[in-house]
Amino acid sequence: MPIHDILAKIAKGPKASKDLTWDECKQAMKALIEGEASPAQVGAFLIAMRFKTESVTELAGLTAAARQYVPPLAVSRGLALVDVPSYAGKQDTFHAIVAASIVAVAAGAAVLMHGYDGIPGRPGSAGVLKALSIPVDADPKMVAEDVNQKGFGYLDIGLYHPPVFRFLEMRQAFGVRNVFHPIARLLNPARASVQVVGLSHPPHFEKTAEALRILGCPRALVIRGVEGDPELSASMETRVLELRDERITPLGVSPKDFKLAFVSFT
Repeated sequence: MPIHDILAKIAKGPKASKDLTWDECKQAMKALIEGEASPAQVGAFLIAMRFKTESVTELAGLTAAARQYVPPLAVSRGLALVDVPSYAGKQDTFHAIVAASIVAVAAGAAVLMHGYDGIPGRPGSAGVLKALSIPVDADPKMVAEDVNQKGFGYLDIGLYHPPVFRFLEMRQAFGVRNVFHPIARLLNPARASVQVVGLSHPPHFEKTAEALRILGCPRALVIRGVEGDPELSASMETRVLELRDERITPLGVSPKDFKLAFVSFT
């Protein structure tokens, strides 16, 4: 289906717009990445998807299509690998996910964190890692070697998947997120069997868990996290969806579950 037909399908307004099929998602991604879509058509697609809101099939189908353009990282299948996307940036809290990842690695897990520092005024986890002398600009091959040898690696999405990075950067021009922000969180560059995904955008909460199930993820936690990262709140109960063996279970996690007191940030 040509890109103008795809646009006609998704941009007819709140009542007439229709969701894309799996095959149409592949065709749309091809047009976007391979340059078949003009800049105006790219912008129209991203804004139309933003206003229509993505379906579960669209999230999974577009992610699967994006994965086809880059090979997965060569990480040992014997590792207890956890995929941790970190794309939100922070304004009011510290990057607890960095500390949690280091503790997880010390306990025997392996962690691949991926993200980018592309949001002005919202420092990302890469800055924290850099301050700890952990490489944040290594090429994908070197990142895979770090994970295999040290149990931890940070992957700059711009070095791994330049097209996805290019569309993420369009947030600066549009002033709003687009469909590539949830896609980036779902990319899973090393195809880890466990994914821990944080987000703050309510419409994507259940959809993300369902998309992970469609994509074949064996186990995942989808967290309504602090400032969009996969972090539990210390001041309230955090909503979590657990995906395990194709079954999605809603959970509520609070500090009292760990015999800790609630903390007020006011």
